[in-house]
Amino acid sequence: MPRTCELALPCDAGLFTPLQLQPARVFAAGFAASARWLQLHAVSHRSLLRDHRVGAVMWNARLEYRAPLRFFDSDEVLVRAAHRLVARGVQLAAEVDLMSGSALVAKLQLVYVPLQLSDDPSMSGAPARLPPSVAARFRPDEVELS
Repeated sequence: MPRTCELALPCDAGLFTPLQLQPARVFAAGFAASARWLQLHAVSHRSLLRDHRVGAVMWNARLEYRAPLRFFDSDEVLVRAAHRLVARGVQLAAEVDLMSGSALVAKLQLVYVPLQLSDDPSMSGAPARLPPSVAARFRPDEVELS
């Protein structure tokens, strides 16, 4: 079973539209949970950039609402993230669930592409695999070989 990371997000009025969780806030929570997972289980974003000269750019993102959640429905939202390496480390995929109690209210899928950074100040880069030392920190059930 892939490892997860959980963050509790207190509900405030700015988290919601009149109908549902605000998409921009869902993405911000998902990015934070994704970064936390990487820090706990593989490598911090800072270390990835500084020590490995590898960045990651968002290649694809998908948000799916599963159940309505409004401001007066909950005091907090639990944000749970898991990661897997895809295509032999050419992509990094994050699955993020937003829960209210036991109800799944939203699902966020994020796909990053690693970039080998150049030495110029702009930090431009070219697509690359995650460094083997970082990829080795993923457990077998967190690696998709296809």
